[in-house]
Amino acid sequence: MKINPIVQVIKYIYASFRKDIRTKFIFFIIGIILWLNINLEKDFETNIVVPIKVTNLPSNKTLLHPIPQLAKIKVRSKGKSLVMTDIKNSLYFEIDLSSNKDTVIQRLNSDLFVNLTSKELEPLFIFYPQEVVVVLDDLLKKKVPVKCNTKYTLAPGYVFSGKFKQDPDSIIISGPEEKVRLINNVQTKLDISEQLTTDYSKNVNLILRDTNSIKYSRKTVSLFHRIVRKGFYTFKVPVKIVNKQLNQNVIVNPVAVEIEISGPVNELQKINSKDFVILADLNNIDEISETVPLTIETGIELEWIAKTKVAKIIKY
Repeated sequence: MKINPIVQVIKYIYASFRKDIRTKFIFFIIGIILWLNINLEKDFETNIVVPIKVTNLPSNKTLLHPIPQLAKIKVRSKGKSLVMTDIKNSLYFEIDLSSNKDTVIQRLNSDLFVNLTSKELEPLFIFYPQEVVVVLDDLLKKKVPVKCNTKYTLAPGYVFSGKFKQDPDSIIISGPEEKVRLINNVQTKLDISEQLTTDYSKNVNLILRDTNSIKYSRKTVSLFHRIVRKGFYTFKVPVKIVNKQLNQNVIVNPVAVEIEISGPVNELQKINSKDFVILADLNNIDEISETVPLTIETGIELEWIAKTKVAKIIKY
């Protein structure tokens, strides 16, 4: 008896389905595709969250208080449209401020709903917010100093080299005048470091308040202070006689004074006797003891000490 060709095909598929796992997988995928295609064509009602955007804000104005950034709504659409829609960028509520009013009380409704896609999507109900209050204020920008709130100590035998560096020392803040004019400085977060033996070098966060209304040009500052070992250096500086008369024949004792200086080793290497000038002014001579106080001139800011403070004047 001759078997119907259709029956043969069905039997072949059935046999393959029972024995071949690849055939099972192919049919499973086909089933999912068919199921999705059928269901995505149906109408669905679902809850979504969309942005709330303010448009046509005057350039010299800003929001005094933050407004809700998102709205939760119920929408109706085909499943395919919901899956393929970029909700964040294509759907939103628009509050138009072109009326130039300083206060706008706007109730959210379907007239404010913007759908930039070509897909049908109907807003059914707005859960929250029901109403948005927009209060405007003049936009103010100003520069304020940055105050460091840092505490750091050195390990024994170490000293600071050079000056403390902070970058930047001030920042720009901008926002509603009512709030910005009350800010006179911005502080760093507390940073405590102890027993340092290496350079103090950190990026420290600023304490930023009311960031929803106020914008800050920087969120961190860079702090640096070089730390090196403490050293000592001793050298002699000749004594120069000043205000000596033409007929005076004198010498001083000692002819050179020993200077002991301490500080960062890297700075000590750059210092020598030429950085000091020691003067014996004969106008200040004590005729009884025949001594004169020594005047020491230098631009060195490190700690130093002169072993001798007076000189003996010897006439010959």
